[in-house]
Amino acid sequence: TGDTGSGGPGTYAGTMSTHVWYDGEYGKFDGDCPGTVSLTVSGSGVIDGTGRCSLDGQYDMDFRIDGSQSGSSISGTLVAESDGTEYRTPYTGTGKEGGHFAAEYDKTFQTGGDSLRIAGTWAADPQ
Repeated sequence: TGDTGSGGPGTYAGTMSTHVWYDGEYGKFDGDCPGTVSLTVSGSGVIDGTGRCSLDGQYDMDFRIDGSQSGSSISGTLVAESDGTEYRTPYTGTGKEGGHFAAEYDKTFQTGGDSLRIAGTWAADPQ
């Protein structure tokens, strides 16, 4: 049996609207990174998924989406990896199994002389 959208665990898909600021060894960048998300929510409220956005159509950023849902609240981490470094961006939002999920995130990372900020939102609906 599949998810009917009426509650319970299931598969969700949607979009992410991310903005990335970078200033460091590879120059400066300030741009939008639109993309998609795909996730599953287990019966125990565990959120597991992936996201991908495209910076100016030239560079894709991939994210692992880890988290949990309790009541109507969700929280977790978007995990991106670059050059062997994990960038863990926390998110918070709302959503219930079988309904709409929406989250927001904003974090700045300082590594050596490099500064990277990842901010935005993602949203997903039952599939």
